[in-house]
Amino acid sequence: MKTRAAAVKVLNSLNKNYFDYEIKIDSMSKRLNYSQQDRDFLYILIKGVIKYSKLLDFYIKSTYKKSINKIEPTGLNLLRLGIFQGRILKTPGHAYVFETVQAAKELKLFRLTGLVNGILRNLPSEEKIRQLLSDKETITDLSILHSHPDWLTKRWLNNFGKDKTEKLLKFNNEYTEIYFRHNPLKITATKLFQELSDKGFNYKIHLERPIPYFTVNEPGRLLKSKIFKQGFCSVQDLSQAFPVILLDPRKDEKILDICGAPGGKSTFIAQLQNDETELLVSDISKRKIKLIENEVSRLGIKSIKMYIADATNYQYEKADKILIDAPCTGTGVLTRRADMRWNRKPEDLEKLIDIQKMILENASKYIKHGGTIVYSTCSIEYEENQGIIDSFLQNHPKFIVESAIDFVPEKYCMGDAVQIFPHSHNICGSYAIRLKRR
Repeated sequence: MKTRAAAVKVLNSLNKNYFDYEIKIDSMSKRLNYSQQDRDFLYILIKGVIKYSKLLDFYIKSTYKKSINKIEPTGLNLLRLGIFQGRILKTPGHAYVFETVQAAKELKLFRLTGLVNGILRNLPSEEKIRQLLSDKETITDLSILHSHPDWLTKRWLNNFGKDKTEKLLKFNNEYTEIYFRHNPLKITATKLFQELSDKGFNYKIHLERPIPYFTVNEPGRLLKSKIFKQGFCSVQDLSQAFPVILLDPRKDEKILDICGAPGGKSTFIAQLQNDETELLVSDISKRKIKLIENEVSRLGIKSIKMYIADATNYQYEKADKILIDAPCTGTGVLTRRADMRWNRKPEDLEKLIDIQKMILENASKYIKHGGTIVYSTCSIEYEENQGIIDSFLQNHPKFIVESAIDFVPEKYCMGDAVQIFPHSHNICGSYAIRLKRR
């Protein structure tokens, strides 16, 4: 089965609940024995259709004279796929129309070929779409043009203003490089980069210390290579390094990572201490612990002890340092997660704020005198970040903030915290702050 027909089948199976799209892409690719090139193209198609679904539907509504609700789901996904190729990937007109019609035929949906052919051949130009949107309110205009939910666009307009919001919306739709972290427990940095060169990879180092973070020209090939499978490196966004650097772990300390899945920060802590620190890692479910176990095993780490715990109420051992990578809305990583913008709702923010407060409150009971808590999220929302800390400090005068500038490059700091905004730093967003118990 060709990639376009396979993409439609995956999109149909998701039924607008896009949460596990990556799992289904992987499953389909394996079942069809796709090459790396076909697998990558399938991923681009599906992730792109999910990301741009609001804009793609606007194209359909601007062309189809009847209600879009009258088009069956498979027809909609065929049209979205075709429009994505033509308007976003800039595939030549004759090619994307022909290939989309061929996908309908391969799926034996001959009844849809006329509809698909007719709409795709009569799509408005990008200039016409922008003209149509310019007559609408700013929120609606930006939401459709950059394919984001109205509530989130409105929120960011209020918080950041129009220029920064538009930059943020654009960033979330752009390709963002995959960052890799060197694993010093298995190979030296010199040998790793030599091996990458020998295998034909071009690499760029973005952070040298305390452990190198780098990108390569063919990340998909590296992920399938022996270099990755042998645990010489792992995937982690550059912005996710800073909570661990801010924690500043030491070998003689007992450290808790109480929201540890999928294990990126936990393994980073272990690597910094040559796998010799006392590190206890927990998360709320067996499934999440399994994710940590898989990463720990691949990287050859022995010092991490794992267990299931609900961080809002679990009775932990006393620790010198605690890392809280709190569950959050994830609004700093929407470029990575195509589904998240559609699966998040305004009410989720309030629910998560309550959970974040409970986790920090509970963790504060188990930090030793003179100990350190690092609270972090991959959100860019004030209420989940500085708002949580301000509320906590009002009720806990024994805790003080230690400036992040003493640990993290100043360009990533705002006030005393690490605050990374995608539209300002051109990497995924995150927040982290260091709290010390007097």
